[in-house]
Amino acid sequence: MLAADNPYYGRAVPVDPPRGPARVVEAGKTYEWTEDALEVFGYWLAVGIDAAFLLSISGAYLLAEAALKPVGADYSAVQKMGDISNRLPVANPKDELGRLVITISALLSRLEAAFVRREGALERQQR
Repeated sequence: MLAADNPYYGRAVPVDPPRGPARVVEAGKTYEWTEDALEVFGYWLAVGIDAAFLLSISGAYLLAEAALKPVGADYSAVQKMGDISNRLPVANPKDELGRLVITISALLSRLEAAFVRREGALERQQR
């Protein structure tokens, strides 16, 4: 039986020769190489986890930036619009943002038509 503070471990391997009684080979070896290997493995595991964490954060940031880029472009275009007759450019009419821009453009068209009708009604009233 091995003591807890003993740095060696023992191994007994039975050897059964073709004739004669069975024999047992015993060997002892220290745990140092196992401890060293586990220490190196633990270090590289920590480095790998840290690297994966940083990579996932940077990837999420890049994906969010790419997803929100069209929104920023449309926001800039809306800020530059000075006249109701201007329309926003539609980059991709099949996605959610493209359908939203098309809906806003249709709303602006109806508002423009309502203002034209209003101006015509005001002119008729003044005459």
